[in-house]
Amino acid sequence: TVPVTVAHSCMDATSGLAIGCPPAQELTQEGSAISSTAKTTRDIAGNSATSNVVTVKIDRTFPTIVPRYTSQPNNNGWYNHDVVIEFDCADAVSGIQPGDCPISLTLSDEGANVTRTVPVHDVAGLQSTTTVVVNIDKTAPVITSIPLPTTVLLNGQYTVTPVANGPISGVVSAACTPLDTQTVGQKTVT
Repeated sequence: TVPVTVAHSCMDATSGLAIGCPPAQELTQEGSAISSTAKTTRDIAGNSATSNVVTVKIDRTFPTIVPRYTSQPNNNGWYNHDVVIEFDCADAVSGIQPGDCPISLTLSDEGANVTRTVPVHDVAGLQSTTTVVVNIDKTAPVITSIPLPTTVLLNGQYTVTPVANGPISGVVSAACTPLDTQTVGQKTVT
């Protein structure tokens, strides 16, 4: 996950080095087979030695994780059921750690801003996260009362509005069917 420095150690116990030890190489490219360059040094007697080629794997690119919602919220941004989220994970250099990309996540807690942070790791050990936030309300609203007029006149105009409570997401609207005042008798509103 970081650049790799390939350093050389040179010595000659008999005649001594003629050209010194080659400078260190820093390997910065990413890939699964990044190699150093072979370096040569010489002693005063004319003997030479060449370094081994070092091959390493370098990955400094973080993996990606993208959530995919299997259903959409209503026009007010709320789900009225459990929310299933699937994930697409990718890593172009070392690949995703086997078994690390979550297949799916089911959120069932009710409330505004139900939040989960989901990580993914690549083979090099780099981690990325995504945070999903949803609003879930599976609890139906409750009509607490229907205030009716005490006196209803024949052919009168009356609007009946129920008092309702939506304990999680609130109430968007509450309405009753029109009150029929065209005839005399017991009437029902829904």
